[in-house]
Amino acid sequence: MSVAKSELPYFVRKQAEKASQHLFAVLHPRQLVAQIEGCRLLINEFYPHPRNGTPITTPLALLDYQAGDWLLLLRGQNGTWQPLPGDAPERSIAKKIALICQNSHGLF
Repeated sequence: MSVAKSELPYFVRKQAEKASQHLFAVLHPRQLVAQIEGCRLLINEFYPHPRNGTPITTPLALLDYQAGDWLLLLRGQNGTWQPLPGDAPERSIAKKIALICQNSHGLF
């Protein structure tokens, strides 16, 4: 069975799913959901609308898998995804998830 270029390999996908579950546990009670789209793991946060309580979805982080490495991106002021300042590609998604959990820059 061959894997399309725009999809995560099976083992990498399972690692991403496991790492995202760790993120959810660490950042609980924040309401997070992870979506795998092609070679990207998008993490969204849900907030209740201040007036009517309906859920609002806000992108928290994007992990992009390219050439065997993960890159952590955040949403910039103009709405585009930008690499985390000073971040380098990493084979381990767990290390990228740890950066989100630590939030040392106050960006997540």
